[in-house]
Amino acid sequence: MGLGELMLALGRPEDAIRELDLALRCNPVLIAASMGMGHALTMMGRYEEALQRYKQVLASVPSCLKRVCRRFCIGAHGKTEGS
Repeated sequence: MGLGELMLALGRPEDAIRELDLALRCNPVLIAASMGMGHALTMMGRYEEALQRYKQVLASVPSCLKRVCRRFCIGAHGKTEGS
């Protein structure tokens, strides 16, 4: 578990965003960090930003992972566009 995920688990989304942003600067294709960023934004009530982050993740993952990512997005956000 990275620091960003730990901050999410502790209910500290602002700190999670800071840590996840650092991770994404080092490796912009970290799917877990991008998903975590969407979750942190959702926790902060920044739903439109979270939805955009989730859409970016879905656009970047292989088709075999899209279903898993969609389920996570729906669980974290409550809905996705078109649902």
